Amino acid sequence: MNYIGITREEMRMDFTQIMSNIRRAGRPALSYDVLKQAVKACPQALLTPELLAVLEPEFKKSLLCKVKSREVAGRLEGVLRFCAELITIVSPREKLREQQEFKILARFFAE
Repeated sequence: MNYIGITREEMRMDFTQIMSNIRRAGRPALSYDVLKQAVKACPQALLTPELLAVLEPEFKKSLLCKVKSREVAGRLEGVLRFCAELITIVSPREKLREQQEFKILARFFAE
């Protein structure tokens, strides 16, 4: 911690958890961004009401804001279920599958 001028005696306990908390909170944000781009690229006629809700500002707010660390995994799983649903919708449609947003979604989901 010398690079920021704080000794371990001066540091608050929660300070040591900042990086892991940022990493954990970043995963739902990344998954939301990937999902949102794919949903926007998909024709609305193919989307379920749940997938259309991804485009609503409230969806992002409920997913990313005021999330306790124990809730992060559950929220991430929910977004991954939406990803799987969208992949299922897009898979039989070759033109959609070839779009960059869906290639990124498939790669993200596979990883």
